[in-house]
Amino acid sequence: YLNSVKHVKEYLRDIFEKLREKYGIKEEGNIEFLGNEDIGARYIIYRFRIYIGRRYIGCRVVTYFNKHLLTILTVGEGII
Repeated sequence: YLNSVKHVKEYLRDIFEKLREKYGIKEEGNIEFLGNEDIGARYIIYRFRIYIGRRYIGCRVVTYFNKHLLTILTVGEGII
């Protein structure tokens, strides 16, 4: 379950560690919570950025009744 900002941030930390291993990213990622948006009473979209130096990966995590539904990562040029 992803029922809080803390849980979503931990989930994104795990994803970033897998990206670091797969693509050889040397820098540590700093995860910043930007906000969340309720869509009706059932969906929540959490918005984060994972900063890698001056660059970042945009992250959107969609939950449905606190269950993970979708993760979207927007990766800028030069990060991977």
